Amino acid sequence: MWSFPFKSQVVSVTSLKIPKAKELAAILSARVLPFVELEECRLLEEPALFVGYEVIVLNVEVELGQVQINQINKYEKIAIAFDPNDAKSPEVLALREDFPVVTHLNLRDFDFPKSLCLYDSSYEDVKIFWTPTRFIERVRQWLSDTAKGTLHKEDQLLEPLFIDYLGQLVLPFEYIFKEEEKFFDLQYVKPNTLIADEKQEDGGKIGYLGTIVKCAPQQYGVINKQPRNLNDLNNITKKAEVDLVQTIQSRLRNLDTEKHPHLREAKLMVTIIFPKKRGKEDGKVENNDVWSFLFSETIKDLGVKLGVWEISNNKVGLLLQPNKNIDEKNIKVTLFRTIYSFNRDLAAIQNGYSKENDPKIVLIGAGTLGSQMFMNVVKSGFGSWTIIDNDILLPHNLARHALPGCSVGSFKSEALAQFANITINGMANSIVADVLKQDDNAKEALAAISDAEIICDCSASLPVLNKLAKNKEIKGRIISMFLNPTGIGLVVFKDDDKKEFRMDHLEMQYLRQLIYEKNLNAFLSLKNTSLRYANSCRDVSSRISQEDVAIHAAICSDVLKNIYKEKDAAISVWLIDSDRQVKKLSVPIYPTIEIKVGKWTIITDEFLLNKVKNARASKLPNETGGILIGSFNVDQNMAYIVDTVLSPPDSVEWPTVYVRGSEGLQKTVESIKDITLSGLEYVGEWHSHPDGCSSAPSDDDRAAFVQLNEYMGAEGLPAIMLIIGGKQLAYYLGNM
Repeated sequence: MWSFPFKSQVVSVTSLKIPKAKELAAILSARVLPFVELEECRLLEEPALFVGYEVIVLNVEVELGQVQINQINKYEKIAIAFDPNDAKSPEVLALREDFPVVTHLNLRDFDFPKSLCLYDSSYEDVKIFWTPTRFIERVRQWLSDTAKGTLHKEDQLLEPLFIDYLGQLVLPFEYIFKEEEKFFDLQYVKPNTLIADEKQEDGGKIGYLGTIVKCAPQQYGVINKQPRNLNDLNNITKKAEVDLVQTIQSRLRNLDTEKHPHLREAKLMVTIIFPKKRGKEDGKVENNDVWSFLFSETIKDLGVKLGVWEISNNKVGLLLQPNKNIDEKNIKVTLFRTIYSFNRDLAAIQNGYSKENDPKIVLIGAGTLGSQMFMNVVKSGFGSWTIIDNDILLPHNLARHALPGCSVGSFKSEALAQFANITINGMANSIVADVLKQDDNAKEALAAISDAEIICDCSASLPVLNKLAKNKEIKGRIISMFLNPTGIGLVVFKDDDKKEFRMDHLEMQYLRQLIYEKNLNAFLSLKNTSLRYANSCRDVSSRISQEDVAIHAAICSDVLKNIYKEKDAAISVWLIDSDRQVKKLSVPIYPTIEIKVGKWTIITDEFLLNKVKNARASKLPNETGGILIGSFNVDQNMAYIVDTVLSPPDSVEWPTVYVRGSEGLQKTVESIKDITLSGLEYVGEWHSHPDGCSSAPSDDDRAAFVQLNEYMGAEGLPAIMLIIGGKQLAYYLGNM
């Protein structure tokens, strides 16, 4: 007999209000998904993190191999909790009390139930392709791979012991080898960033004091419960052969607060080094997990709570023996991730341009490409800028970012605006915001975007691109710039001054060109491009040459300043070869067509129509057909169709009959997905009718559409069929 772990109410499927919860419950109730069964629905009243969430409880049948590394049962009871605002990814909870502690679990304030970590991407990226069917399959795959011990790949970097943190401590790498008994000063930089420095000896005020503790090696794969107090933290370090309470007591006793009384009002940050190994007890240490913990009390009060000293008449009196009756749970700690300081050997080079005119420009994304392009343009005095970004500048950014090291811990948008205004007074202002959010800062950012003459998107974010594409209040020209994964390629989209081509239209036509241009087939390859800069699953940067970025930034600066010389839309790709020679490729743009079908919008273009019409004409009097290539934006109910794979050689093509074959088709579709990084995929079918026939579906077409609906519906997607007659064509989506 099981019981739900949180205070909640059982509710009916029909009473659910959250769209994704309703959608999943409806599919489960219809029993169309194998290997899963609906148990019940609930409305959560606790914990605070999940109040108001709607929960679907289901029984999942797990595919188990002959050899199990982790104890995952054949049938697992899983709860899926949905955020009412759809701002966070659905929470997946394993309801078995003895569910194992394994890799890829989310850090929560509770030990039970375990929270499964399904994705290493942000929810804004995931929700574009999210469907209930895909989500359930992801859960089943997580359970199956965990059982087999293959979820954490052999070539994947070791997982951090902790993944949830309030801020970051910037620590020089050499401090890892520092004598443990030493203390060092910490300079606080907003937001929630501390930078390490040597301890002051001149009696000046110190707000934070750091020290380092080294533990015994730990095997990877165990993400602990978030430590909130000294008791939680001490239980972790004891497993690594360190009694943290005794260690801190000893160090505080040796801290000379009489000679340096200002240290009493400082707060203590303890940096703990956890050497990690992949194997068993005799496994080799592969790297270090380094995390820091800030104590909420001043050192003076902390020493009292730890029984190190007593305070009388504002004087510290050491106790002969530290008090062993410590209320460790009453001493709060806050987790900070630790990031190594930047090395000056990786400096960046900048170029400049001459001034031309002064339009209002909004820059979205002040990262590598955006910052260098911006500083190039600033030095030319071009434009009146508003910079929108909510990211914090971290040490690893300095390898290619335009900002100097003194801006570490500052908002990129504010720091860039500050340096721009030092160069030319009144050049820029900033808005610390994420344009995908719905808070006041985001509203201010959207107002600035609507008022701009040029919107320069350097976010390299598909959700941002889609948001700009759908914003009808934007009157200015939009230009989007981004690098390919290796940094040798640059892509620039420019819309036209009449707004006939949206940015999402250009994105789809660009992806199609990757298939047809041989030089671009490997353009989006991710091989050997990632570089980890900290411990979190998402703390990954790219191996990109600063010289390549500088070249691309110069190109972007030039393109931006000449945007008014060309009124038409454009898609351009620049490639740098091994000799640093640059080649430009211009992608042809075809007029787009939008068709509204129910709640969905089909978006295609004349390239596709010409291709299928020519294919039909070449096969007359026989019928012909093929598959449709495109993409779904499930979040916005948009279906893009940009290409077709024509009739395979084993197809049946008669004057009144067409049966599509399959020879070589799967290989072709997989190649398209690889080339476009799954940006394009199979989305449906098309076929022709002979002369004298309309595009109305025949009985055979209807039967085929039923099968297509079943196939696409398995992934929660609508079926799409295009029928081309003698003088007309028709799209069918979902229903026929």
